[in-house]
Amino acid sequence: MKLLHIFALLATMAVVSAAFDLEDYNEEPEVQSNESTVPESEMQEATTSLRGVSRFLTSQQNLLGNLTCNKFPRVCRLKKSPGPDCCKKKCVNVKTDKLNCGFCGRKCKQTEICCKGKCVNVKTDKLNCGVCGYKCKYPEICCKGKCVNVKTDKLNCGICGYKCKYPEICCKGKCVNPTCDKKNCGGCNKKCKRGELCVYGMCNYA
Repeated sequence: MKLLHIFALLATMAVVSAAFDLEDYNEEPEVQSNESTVPESEMQEATTSLRGVSRFLTSQQNLLGNLTCNKFPRVCRLKKSPGPDCCKKKCVNVKTDKLNCGFCGRKCKQTEICCKGKCVNVKTDKLNCGVCGYKCKYPEICCKGKCVNVKTDKLNCGICGYKCKYPEICCKGKCVNPTCDKKNCGGCNKKCKRGELCVYGMCNYA
C-alpha cells in the first residue's frame, strides 16, 4: 500500500511538472521549418503519435483540475489560474479579491472593494474614487464615486450631499444668494463697494 501511495504521489508531481513544461513550450515563438516532402507512411505514424499525445494532454488537464493549491502551490501559477495566491485550497489574487483582501480570510465590507490588497469604499475614498486607482485632484473629494469640488459644487457644497437652494450658488463651500449678497453679487467674490446694495445680482441697482 505504501508503494502505491508513493507511486501515486510521484505520478501527480510528474503531471504538474509536465504542465509547467507545456506552459513554457506554448510561450515559445513558432519556428518556420523548410518545406520538405514526407512519405505517407511517416505521416500516418506522426498522426497516430499526435493522437496519443492529445489523449495524454487531455488526461493531464483532467488530473490538474483535481489538484488543490494547498498541496501543489505551483498550480496557481498556471495561465488560467484566477490568481497566484492560495487561500482555502483555491487560487486567488489577494490584491483584488474582496473575500481575501491583503491576506487569506480578510473580507471587505459590502460597500467596499479590494484595491492593491486594501479594502476601500470607492464611493468616498479620494484615492480610489469610483474605481481602484482613480485619484481626485485637490481640492476635490469623492462623493458617491465622483470627484467634486465642494467649494464650488452647489450639489455638494461644503460637504457631500449638501445642496444649495434656488437661486443660491456655492462659494468657498457656502451657499449664498447672488441676487442680494453684497459679497457675492451676481457671482462668487463679486463684492459691492461700501454703501452699495446688491439688488437682482447688481451692485447699486437703481
